Amino acid sequence: MKKLAIILLLFLSASCNSQEAPSNFSLSVSPTVAQTKENAAVIAALKQFLETKNNDQTNNPYWKKSDFTRFIYPYAGIVNIEQGKLGSDYYKPVLMEIINTTNSDKKIVKIGYVGHNENTGENIIRTIYNLVANHIDGQVIFSSYLDYATSHWRKEKHGSVNYYISPAKSFNKEEADSQKKDIEKICAFFHTTPIPVDYYSCTDPVELFSIKGYDYTPMMYVSATGGLAEAGNIVFSGNNSDYYTHEIVHIYTNSLYPNMPKILDEGLATYFGGSGKYDYQWHKKAMKQYIASHKVDYVGLIENPYEREYINDETPVPYMIGALICEKAIKELGKDKFISYIKEHTSNGDLWTLLSKLGITKENIHDELTAML
Repeated sequence: MKKLAIILLLFLSASCNSQEAPSNFSLSVSPTVAQTKENAAVIAALKQFLETKNNDQTNNPYWKKSDFTRFIYPYAGIVNIEQGKLGSDYYKPVLMEIINTTNSDKKIVKIGYVGHNENTGENIIRTIYNLVANHIDGQVIFSSYLDYATSHWRKEKHGSVNYYISPAKSFNKEEADSQKKDIEKICAFFHTTPIPVDYYSCTDPVELFSIKGYDYTPMMYVSATGGLAEAGNIVFSGNNSDYYTHEIVHIYTNSLYPNMPKILDEGLATYFGGSGKYDYQWHKKAMKQYIASHKVDYVGLIENPYEREYINDETPVPYMIGALICEKAIKELGKDKFISYIKEHTSNGDLWTLLSKLGITKENIHDELTAML
């Protein structure tokens, strides 16, 4: 996994820290939106949704209930999207278009979030995002854009993975076979049964974010490859590949060990699935060369695993630190002992207390991890 996922996690974390409704809510409507009775109902519902969306990510009367079961957090991408460096209510929503579909009960609602800097006179677009407006029992209820965007995608079930294949690529059975074998190894490691996974196989991050509803977000252009594991056991691959073990591992760790520290979560994902195009062993060689000529802040990166420190734009240093810790613990303690410590760790537990059980302290970390290379 590359910069794409790290930046998205930072973005979502910043978006979700505060769960407050916009203090001075207003919705601008483009003059291109036809002033019909039907559109007026959509606009009225949209105002109610946008004004209340930050209050609760798992329930909203203006959002389709089944989406909360499937996606858990179906509109996470626009929660607290209003917040910026210049204020908690800096970016304002603009209704850009209401677009008819072939289904008379569905319309695409395109919204943008735009900030205006009064000191410089500059306008900044933060995102352009699509929702689906559904007419259900006389009400307008919104839903995720994903199913609409992928309704024509090829579907393949392979083992426990339900693949949704972009029309711009072909299903690669060899990659899917490799993914199935890796899932068997993951299940054996965690002593669990396969978790059904929905896998959206995209050609690149631009297509990935497009099916999630974005016409524009800076994250679309951060990297040429990348992927995401999301709540609801969903994997998005922007690697033009039907194999993405790193993200599959996150599905299992998020389900089985939700309190696992992020440094170990990313470490296990890298230990099993590498990062980006390369496996763990390739990244170990890169890490060995890197530390020979660079000073690494091991303690700082363990405590901030999404810090953007890369080796040749390929190897995420924090993830490799996590992977080396996991490898050391598995080799010296055995996987069952390692997992037992993970299970015992609570969400408010001290990270370094857990790491000390794995043989890692702030004083010995450099020597211990260097020895693993």
